Amino acid sequence: MDIQKYIKQALVVFKVTPLELLFGVCAFIWYILSEQTDVFIIRKFWETFILGEIFIYSCNYFSRSKIAHTVLYSLSPLLFGGLVWIDQVFSIDLVSLNSTLIFATLLFSYNWFRDNRTYAINALNIGSSVALASLLSLSVFLIVIGTYYSITSIFELKFNRDFYEHIGAVCYFMILPFFFLFLRLQQKGNLEVITVSKSHPISIFINYILSPAIIIYTAILYIYLCQIIIQWTLPKGSLAMMVFTLNISVLVAELIRSTLPSNMLLINRYFRYFHLLVVPLLFLFWVAVYQRISYYSFTENRIYLILAGIAMTWFVASHYNKRTYRFLYLAILTVSLFILTTFIPGITAKEMAEKWYQPTEYSTKNPKRKRGEIILHLKGEHSIQGMNKLKSADYTRKDSILSVSYKGEKFNINIKRYLEQKLKEHHIDIKENIDLDRYYNSKDILNTGFGRIEIGSDAIIILDNIELLFPDRGKEDYEIQGVKIKSLLSK
Repeated sequence: MDIQKYIKQALVVFKVTPLELLFGVCAFIWYILSEQTDVFIIRKFWETFILGEIFIYSCNYFSRSKIAHTVLYSLSPLLFGGLVWIDQVFSIDLVSLNSTLIFATLLFSYNWFRDNRTYAINALNIGSSVALASLLSLSVFLIVIGTYYSITSIFELKFNRDFYEHIGAVCYFMILPFFFLFLRLQQKGNLEVITVSKSHPISIFINYILSPAIIIYTAILYIYLCQIIIQWTLPKGSLAMMVFTLNISVLVAELIRSTLPSNMLLINRYFRYFHLLVVPLLFLFWVAVYQRISYYSFTENRIYLILAGIAMTWFVASHYNKRTYRFLYLAILTVSLFILTTFIPGITAKEMAEKWYQPTEYSTKNPKRKRGEIILHLKGEHSIQGMNKLKSADYTRKDSILSVSYKGEKFNINIKRYLEQKLKEHHIDIKENIDLDRYYNSKDILNTGFGRIEIGSDAIIILDNIELLFPDRGKEDYEIQGVKIKSLLSK
């Protein structure tokens, strides 16, 4: 094994992709700081980081012009930071699945390959790099925590739970991106046709698993189409997602098929005539979307479904002309539609849904407020010097009152009042900030003593989490849906 060769290649990674690696280091530091104070909170921080890496990496390869590349790449962290700021201030759903689709598609198309085979090989190479980098970073994580656990067990050292979280953060924010960038550097310029045999796993997957499954799924939808014609009824609203799933499956299949030699493909006729077979189902898709909107009016998700339907219709229509049937064109169309309706003020899906919403007998009167549960995971000391953890604690909960029995005495704790007092210390008025998940969305309350409640002079309750149930309309008060106790400590 030539260690020096790999060291040189690793140094090239630092030279070619410095901002991607620096972004990971900064994200890790931000994560550590957010553990100490709520000033650094970014909701859904882990997902936002992935989007940031994809965005910066795409900017690194987006333009072939040296000057344009230098400017765009240098400004990419600031541009992404601006998007995060917009998300925090204006509540644009930056970390939604739709935005992930935008940047992932942009990533796959950054080299502007018009040839489908070249485009597909590049995309699959990126996908394989992501999978292998994830596996390698997970391996590093397991090796480190396994070694740490062995050392603490053998030498009876104090166990530190934060070590696991911090090592996991290192692997996620720094090691995972490095492995991905390293693997991509190895694949640079590798756009050769994949050589496979009939027994190769890829060949088996596409010929004997994915393609037959697509044909069966198409048959099921056609049976449903016949049922609709016989019974003369409208299709179910859920049919729209079924037809969309079929088209996504075909797109994935064609992406893989375009990289393989024609003699390795067993099922060709279906994909050759797919654009004809899917037309009736595409018609049903739009009927189902129309029915869903007429029943429940417009929502943000249904706006995105319409956009996905437009991209899907283009995908089917492009098959009729060899010049338009390009994965690149589909990617550009998808990117354009979702960027416009996600980040451009005035025409975002959220704003359009609110503007076009009309209450119906099947819908709620106010779509802006949704009934939902949020679980706040609380932090508290796992052990306190001079106190022991009791094996069990009897407690009951009625409404917002938590009753705990200890040494024959019952303590009643108003969890709602306790929670609001703690949130007030963090300058959050829960009654004014019903959308509390914008602050903590299943994140830890970033205060070590937040989950600590003293009962009596010699006992402390450590709470694990509090589950809140929010109203579905107006500014009605929220409810305490559940409380979980982590431990009861006693002197």
